[in-house]
Amino acid sequence: TTEAATYGFAVGHMAAGEWLKYTVTVAKAGAYTVRLRAANGNPAAAMLQLKLDDAPIGAVRVPSTGGGTIWQTFSTTTPPLPAGRHTVQLFVEQPATALGWLQFEPLAKTTLKASKK
Repeated sequence: TTEAATYGFAVGHMAAGEWLKYTVTVAKAGAYTVRLRAANGNPAAAMLQLKLDDAPIGAVRVPSTGGGTIWQTFSTTTPPLPAGRHTVQLFVEQPATALGWLQFEPLAKTTLKASKK
């Protein structure tokens, strides 16, 4: 599944119980807006849970976008995240068709660097 806004890559056919893990470095503690680009061709809404070191930090509901290649951007806000190296997990509670990208934006100029684990 590709689209210009996904930079040509996406994780597709996301089933309940699947997950993605990333190693992140939070340079300075603070809250973030988490944005993700997703397509959901299923009639039911997808539910994606975000965890930091296994503790829930947010959830994103992805309603049907009208097709598996119809992309939309969704967001949530995290509680303050502690500085340091952590593991971020995106857990699929309810299935979705595809995830294009995941982005953390600081609410107060905090830096977060991610590398796939």
